[in-house]
Amino acid sequence: MIHLSAVVLWMFIILLIFTILFLKNNFSRFVGAMGENYVKKELSQLDSTRYGVLHDVMIETEPGKTSQIDHVIVSQFGIFVIETKNYAGLIFGKEKDSNWTYVKHRSKYRFLNPILQNQGHMKALHQVLNIPMEVMISVIVFSRESELKIETETPVIYIGELVKHVQSYRKLQITGPESVRLAKMIKLLNITDIGRRKAHVAYAQSSKSKSRHWAK
Repeated sequence: MIHLSAVVLWMFIILLIFTILFLKNNFSRFVGAMGENYVKKELSQLDSTRYGVLHDVMIETEPGKTSQIDHVIVSQFGIFVIETKNYAGLIFGKEKDSNWTYVKHRSKYRFLNPILQNQGHMKALHQVLNIPMEVMISVIVFSRESELKIETETPVIYIGELVKHVQSYRKLQITGPESVRLAKMIKLLNITDIGRRKAHVAYAQSSKSKSRHWAK
């Protein structure tokens, strides 16, 4: 007869194995979600009567093709399209590089240039909202654990600088009623269906795995 303590031990080992496998497969997604939550908390400081803030927006640009945007802020001063990266380490990159380099513990890792990635998001909004690219403002946000060694014209800032950065734009570009209309349209276009979101994530992860590689 198997001793009860042995059964409990095996159950614990099996649970531990499943936990490790889960974390291994979902760690990057979990870290990314943490960064987006930090940004979400930071953006809650904005005046809601002047800034329409939307998080985790997924829109369809054409049948079967979607674009997922971390954060969108609609205001009379422009539409801010925000891409977040939650890395802890050195970040190297230039405006038009295809990939940037992330360095941690003497290991180098390449990832898609977030500026180019965000340009795709802005083009998606341009396509579905029929608004000029000129009214959209690209902002790339990194966590404080990152040390930025980059050369860019596009704003690449830390999370704690985000609110002041958004508020620094004072030139009116969109009328009040139009900004309200655009915010409502984005909410209507936002895909909330869980199945479609999972399909998008799976495709995005597959694309990233093909483009990511250890730097030499």
